[in-house]
Amino acid sequence: MTANILQAYKEDVAIRIGPGGEKAGGTRPVVEVHEIEPGVVHSDSLVRVTAFAVRHGTWPQAFGYRIRTPDKVIVLSGDATAGPEVARQCRGCDLLLHEGGFVGDAGARAYFREFHTTAEELARIATEAKPGLLVLYHQRPAGKSADAGYRTLRAHYQGPFVAARDLDVFY
Repeated sequence: MTANILQAYKEDVAIRIGPGGEKAGGTRPVVEVHEIEPGVVHSDSLVRVTAFAVRHGTWPQAFGYRIRTPDKVIVLSGDATAGPEVARQCRGCDLLLHEGGFVGDAGARAYFREFHTTAEELARIATEAKPGLLVLYHQRPAGKSADAGYRTLRAHYQGPFVAARDLDVFY
C-alpha cells in the first residue's frame, strides 16, 4: 500500500524537492512499515502505546489505541463499531477520542451500522467509560445530520464532549 502511495505521488514529490520547489534539494520520503498486533506497540520513558482490536465492518484487522503518558491517559477508538473494548480501555481516561461519523442518510444507514458507531451506541460507551472529555473525530461534514447526531448524543450522555476540528489542542 505504501509503495503504491509513493508511486502515486511520485510527480508531486519530484516537483517539491526539485529546483525551485518548496523543499528544493530535499530527499524523497521513506516509509517504514511496522505491522502490529494487539498489545504494546511502543514504549519509552514518556509514552506507552497499546493497540487493541476493534470491529470495523468486514475489515479483518482494525485497532484502537490506549496512550499513557506521565500525566494523561488517552484512548483513541480507531474507526470502529460499538463494542466493549473501547470503554474497557478508557475506564476514566482523561481523553476519549472516538469516531463521530455516526449519522448518515437512510441510504447509508446499513453501511454506517456495519462500519461505524451510532450516537446512541457512543452514548452507552462514553457513559460506561467515564472519560474526562469525549472528543469526536472522523465526522461527516457539519449540517443537519451532524446536528441531529449531537442532539441524540447529548440526550443519552451527560458528560462533556466536543467535536474536534483540525488543529484543535486538548489537555
